Amino acid sequence: AASCIQLVTEIYPVAQAARDGFGVYHMAVVSSGPRAMVEQFLVQTNLRHLFQVLVCAEDVTNHKPHPEPFLLAAHKLGLSPETCRAYEDADAGCASVKAAGMYLVDVRKVPGYPNSVVNSVVKSAVNSVVKGPESDAQSKVDQETRI
Repeated sequence: AASCIQLVTEIYPVAQAARDGFGVYHMAVVSSGPRAMVEQFLVQTNLRHLFQVLVCAEDVTNHKPHPEPFLLAAHKLGLSPETCRAYEDADAGCASVKAAGMYLVDVRKVPGYPNSVVNSVVKSAVNSVVKGPESDAQSKVDQETRI
């Protein structure tokens, strides 16, 4: 996994949404990956400071597509799930978000989302939970990707 991490770059539309939301929204990363790998990825891409909470594989008993990972993130942020928006890039994660009662943005449908092999290898890309009204940029993304 460490050798794959060295090759990974940010997924621009998701990373930009996180940058735009920094200081405006409460944000978390919810990943099925191990914490050490997720931390390394976030530090390498200079995104770690944007997120107040990380929920990783070792933090939950029930993994995606179960809602537990996203419900735990909302709880740790002090938010109710229905006020959260989650960005996901995998079928199991999308099912988890829906089961948690959150608004889903399927980032695979966002213009600019890569189909690279590297990003497929490391599926623990940024899956952020945010609260609050939509920004103009996020609103545009949501209109194009609403499920």
